[in-house]
Amino acid sequence: MTLDLPTLLIVSPLIIVSCCVLYLTGTARRRGMDKVDRCWTLTFVALLMTTVCYLLSGLNTVAWVANGLGNGLFVLALGAMWSGVRAFDGRRPFLWVVVVTAVVAGASALVSGPDGGVWAGGWAYLLGLTGWSLASAVAILRGRVRAFPSMTALAVVAAGYGLFTAARTVIALTHGFDDPLFLTVAGSEVATVVGMLVGVVGSFAMITVRAPGVAAEADGERRFDPYLGLRSPAWLAQRADVAVDRVQETGQASTVVLVRVRDLDEIESAFGRQLAREAFERTAEEIVAGIPRDVLAGTVDHLPATIVVIAPGTEGAAASRLVHLLDGYLRGMSITDDDLELPLVADLAVATGDRSWRRLVTEAAAAADEAQASRSTT
Repeated sequence: MTLDLPTLLIVSPLIIVSCCVLYLTGTARRRGMDKVDRCWTLTFVALLMTTVCYLLSGLNTVAWVANGLGNGLFVLALGAMWSGVRAFDGRRPFLWVVVVTAVVAGASALVSGPDGGVWAGGWAYLLGLTGWSLASAVAILRGRVRAFPSMTALAVVAAGYGLFTAARTVIALTHGFDDPLFLTVAGSEVATVVGMLVGVVGSFAMITVRAPGVAAEADGERRFDPYLGLRSPAWLAQRADVAVDRVQETGQASTVVLVRVRDLDEIESAFGRQLAREAFERTAEEIVAGIPRDVLAGTVDHLPATIVVIAPGTEGAAASRLVHLLDGYLRGMSITDDDLELPLVADLAVATGDRSWRRLVTEAAAAADEAQASRSTT
C-alpha cells in the first residue's frame, strides 16, 4: 500500500485542527493561565497557523511566503511544547530561545525569495524540528510529567519524530533534497503521518495533564477540604501557578512556609489516629483564621501531614512578618483527650525567592527535614 500525499494533505489538516480546537477549548475554561498553559496554548495556536500556511502554500502567488511562515511556526510549536514541560517542573521555559530558532527557520526560507523552491531553508527547518522533538522527549522523561502515561507516550512519539527528522536532515545535507531516498522512505508522506501522530498524542497528553486543574474549578466541593478549610492540592496548584507567575513577571519574589505538627506520628501511636487528626485540624484552623486574604494555604500530595502556605510577592520584612504572624497563632495550641491536655508544637520551614512555588516548597521541605534530623540527634 502506498501513501497518497494529496489525501494526506487533506486529512492531516482536519485532524490537526480538531486536536488544536480540543486543547484550546479546554484551556479557555480555565479562570487563569499559568506559564504551562501559555506555552502549550502557543504550541496549538502555532500548529493551527502552520496548517493554514501550508494550505496557502498551494497558491502560486504566496507559496514562498506561506511556506516560510509555516516552517517557522512548526518549529515554534514543537519548541513551545518543550518550554511547557520545563514550566511544569518549575523551571524557566526559555521561550525566547524557541522564538529565535523559529525566526531562523522561517527567515532562512523567506530570504531565498520566490525562486527558492519548496525546500528553501530546509536545513534550518529540519534541524529545528529534530532539536525540539528530541529536547521535548528528554524533558518529559526527566521531569515530573513522566508520571502521566500519556506524556510518556508523547515522549516516545516525539523521540521517534526527532530521530526520523534527524535521518531526513542527514540525507538532505549529504545527498540533497532531490535524492530518491529523501523523496521516498524519508519523504513528505511519512513525515506528514508521523507529524500528525505527534499532534494527536500531544493534544491528548496535554489535555490529560491540565485536566485536574479544570476539574478542580468545575467542582466547587473539591476546592477546599471540608474539614480543614485548606485548599485541595489541585486547587492550590491552580491558584498558586497563576499568582506566583504574575508576581514573577514583575520581578517580585514569593515566600513559602511549611507547617508541620511536631511528633504527629508519635501522637498517633500513643493516642490513636483520631487524636492525631484533631491535632492537624486544630493547626489548620489557626492558619486559615490567621493568614491574610492574599496568602494561600493548602496541602500537596507528596507532603503528607504538611500545610503549605504560599505568599506571592512577599519577601524581606514582609516575609518575616508573615512567619511571625503564623508563629504567634500556632504558639500555645493544645488538644484534649478525656482529662489529658496535650500541648502541640508546630514547626515552620521557610523558603523565599523569585523561583516557582514548587521549587520553594522543595527547598522548604529540605530545610524542615534537616531541622527534624538535627533534633533527632540531640
